[in-house]
Amino acid sequence: MQSTVPPIATGPIIALTHEFWPKRAGIAVYVEETARAAAELGLAIEVWAPAHPRLLERNYPFTVRPMPVHGTQSWADRLRLALHLRRNASTIRNATLWLPEPGPLRTYLYSSLLNLPQPRQYCITLHGSEFVRFNRKITYSYLLDNLLSHARRVGVVSRYVRDCVLDEYPDIAPQLRLTHGALRYDFEVVGTPTTPHEKPFITILAVGRVHPRKGYHLLLDAIARLPEASRNRCVVRLIGPKAREGYCEALIAQAKYNAINFHYLGEIPEASLGREYTQADLFALPSTEYLGSVEGFGLVALEAAAHGLPILGFNSGGIGDAVAHGHNGLLAPAGDIVQLSHYIDLLVHDTALRHRFATNSLSWVNQFSWKTVAEALFR
Repeated sequence: MQSTVPPIATGPIIALTHEFWPKRAGIAVYVEETARAAAELGLAIEVWAPAHPRLLERNYPFTVRPMPVHGTQSWADRLRLALHLRRNASTIRNATLWLPEPGPLRTYLYSSLLNLPQPRQYCITLHGSEFVRFNRKITYSYLLDNLLSHARRVGVVSRYVRDCVLDEYPDIAPQLRLTHGALRYDFEVVGTPTTPHEKPFITILAVGRVHPRKGYHLLLDAIARLPEASRNRCVVRLIGPKAREGYCEALIAQAKYNAINFHYLGEIPEASLGREYTQADLFALPSTEYLGSVEGFGLVALEAAAHGLPILGFNSGGIGDAVAHGHNGLLAPAGDIVQLSHYIDLLVHDTALRHRFATNSLSWVNQFSWKTVAEALFR
């Protein structure tokens, strides 16, 4: 007789998040897709997210409940969230509470102080930056240790985050699960890559928040170090919202000073983004640690791989889990601009290597699944 695996989550699951649609960042995608996969597994899951005029404009296979919070990590928002949770205490006490990102996690660190209702059990996801920052303060470290010890499951999005957590809190090893992200459910994977041929210009695409942690200034520095003939073949296109005042303008000035063909496109619609991926030759993910913030995994690397793009970047944080060095891309040691410049020069001129990486990228993404994430967290 076939046996069934009972779910870890007893009763309903409540995903408590400050990042959700219409935000399009990595954590918002992570929450939505994990909830979707959990619902498809037959689990009763709800997403509680900040109220927004567009929050309920999409259809989901799970319930979405708006909360009267702004989605920040300020104490004012923590207090708003605490009041909302206390008003819904009976619902919380009968549920598995999933804390998938730093905002609600910071609030529940102070559950005693804020008199928060305790769920049947906790599931927690750590993305990296919140862990690094929490452990720089003794008080946060102690509170996080206490919360993690009460969690039934702790998901970590990369081996980097897993190793950081186990180094600080080895006792939670039995609860720990590796929960990489994956492509969005409606993401269209490109078919066979086009036949390789020499091109006069090589388009290097970068997608993400325009913030120093994303390392775009390091990418431009690496391109500036190229021989003139190689540098003149590079066209850099950057897409994403401005997240740090003045940083984008500094990038434009840096590119102009170094005679780099650089275009900042801002935020663009999904359809236009797909065309940008299709027309690019290389994808750049030059993130490095910045003031305690680190790339936990890099979902955008999977999107680039699904479009058959070779990937360049630094082996920083969890990027080494999202990109296979030497298989579908090249990753320089974190912050090593000289090595990154060498890799760019290599791929600009080696058409056959670009094609091999592109072919490998299309098969690489198949191993990542949101169903696997949901099962690891809730079953």
